[in-house]
This record gives sequence, C-alpha cells and structure tokens, in this order.
Amino acid sequence: MSIGILGGSFNPPHIGHLVLAESARDALDLERVFFVPAWRSPFKNGYEDVDPHLRSEMVALAIEGNTSFTLDTCEIGRGDVSYTIDTVRSFHERFPRDTLFLILGSDAFRDFPAWKEPGEILRFATCAVAMRAGEAADFAHHPFIDKTCFFEMPPLDISSTHVRERIRSGRSIRYLVPEAVRRLIIEQNLYR
Repeated sequence: MSIGILGGSFNPPHIGHLVLAESARDALDLERVFFVPAWRSPFKNGYEDVDPHLRSEMVALAIEGNTSFTLDTCEIGRGDVSYTIDTVRSFHERFPRDTLFLILGSDAFRDFPAWKEPGEILRFATCAVAMRAGEAADFAHHPFIDKTCFFEMPPLDISSTHVRERIRSGRSIRYLVPEAVRRLIIEQNLYR
C-alpha cells in the first residue's frame, strides 16, 4: 500500500491543504493520506492561536467525507514539539511493508535540509513535492533531489496565515476553508 503523510499546524486547515492532499493522492496513486496535526511545530516559535485538540477537530471536519483521508493524532499525543523524523519513524513502525510519501509544498521542501535529521527521514519515506508549472528547475541543485518525486497541483494562493488575517479583519473566509471548519471557527470565536 502507498501512504501519504501530510503534517502541519493546520491553524486552521484550509482548501489548499485538501487540494494538496488530493493532488498527491491522485498523482502518486496513494491509497490513504494521513493528516497529522502538530502539537507544536519547531518552526512556529511557540505561536499557536488554537489548542492542538481543537486544531485536530478542525482537521477531522475538513476531511470528513473523503474515505482516502485519515486524521492521525500521533503528534498531538506526544504533547511536545513535533519533529517529522519521529512521525515518519512511527509510520514506518506501524506500516513496515508500505511505501511512505512525505507530502510537502515547494516552500517546505526548500527548507527541508534545515529540518531535524532530513537524511534519516528519507530512509523511511520519499519526499513528494507539489510543484507549480516550471518550478522543478528551481530545485536542480537541492541536496535531496535524488530522493524526491514531484507532482503538480492547481495553483492556489492561500495560507493559514492569510485565513487568520481575514478573520481578524472581519472579512469572509467562506470557500477558503471547508464549511464545517468555518462554522466551528465562528462558534468558538477563534482567531479574533
């Protein structure tokens, strides 16, 4: 079985996350994509607006109805800074016979050499990087290019930061996040 792992803060989860996961699933013929919310990302400097359990609940709402998508709370369960190497090792232990793909956007792949133990991550999983048309040439000299596969996804200019900024300024986030996530954000008065 081929499995995709998509980690992140998901603060909040948005349509771009779903399109990224679906594009990877389709391009790489993945049987499942696991969404893995971080307890706390090492790159966020402790900044999290929303409790990890609530972010996990938002991910569950976002992926509801897609039988190829699964929420995995292994990083939430650790209750500490989340490192991808620990998550990938955990997946390898649980699915030792399966092929693992670590799904990344191109921006994350640029920073990948600075991650904790990037070479070790690639012992267990292949980086699957979403590219925009013509972007692959930008990575010709990336140190991990030989252990990476690329796939295309529709160009979307959306980020969790952008969604939070829109909420704080009182603007609509309709169609930027799944409707169930939007309703939860309103009900819980998040990001204000």
